[in-house]
Amino acid sequence: MPGRVVRPILNVVNAESTAPIAGGDGRPPGEAGVEACIEQVARYFEEAGLPRVAGRLIGALVVADPREQSAAELAHRVRASRGSMSTMGRLLVAAGLAERRTQPGDRRELVHLMAFFEREWPPLVERWHAERAAAKGMSGG
Repeated sequence: MPGRVVRPILNVVNAESTAPIAGGDGRPPGEAGVEACIEQVARYFEEAGLPRVAGRLIGALVVADPREQSAAELAHRVRASRGSMSTMGRLLVAAGLAERRTQPGDRRELVHLMAFFEREWPPLVERWHAERAAAKGMSGG
């Protein structure tokens, strides 16, 4: 779905923009053109009902070079907090407009592992306590 969404975004931005995404010779735009593109995408999605920062995030992803960006890089690009990027990232992933990826060996994979443990640890401890209580009840002790 993200590929199908990006084309219409680029078409809208190109149609409404006074600063094209790419020059007539195919060269990338200057920084001002990139910022204008991000803001136009933000306005487009804000009018569609998303928070403006979510639109900025989409715009930043559309023009991202390299294509994959860290949360810190995206937060810097759209001038938003890492917390905001996390919230908006979850919103975009849930809507099918973006996806999260990790690089093999990148320590950020450990954040995903820790999130798994944080989610799974409490039920595991509860099951352990229940099993211990059941075992004590059976042994009469």
